Amino acid sequence: MKTTILQLLAIPAIIATAHAAPVLDITTVISEKQADGAFHVLSRPSIIVESGKSASIGKTGPGHFRLSIKPTLLDNGSVLIKSVLKTDQPVMRPDITVAMGKQASIRTDALQLTVTASLATK
Repeated sequence: MKTTILQLLAIPAIIATAHAAPVLDITTVISEKQADGAFHVLSRPSIIVESGKSASIGKTGPGHFRLSIKPTLLDNGSVLIKSVLKTDQPVMRPDITVAMGKQASIRTDALQLTVTASLATK
């Protein structure tokens, strides 16, 4: 049986692909408390990111924000989401654990962050 260099190079690529971290779809809702006392949605950003990697998304202008997240798929199937949310309000740095496909929220006096985690579809 003849083995080519390309076949030998393909083996590590196949092994690396088999052990790649899952890609997660993190959907968020960022809300800010307004003068009327109610929380109003600033944005509904979604981020596709590999488990254990960091990603950021933001918006400039009115209602500006910067959201940085690092989701990690845990052994029990839930996702730990470490985040930093910057707006005109004091910085929010919540760590949220959410069951896959479920929603979780955390709120301060001025901000609310709601997250949903699922496996990204290809």
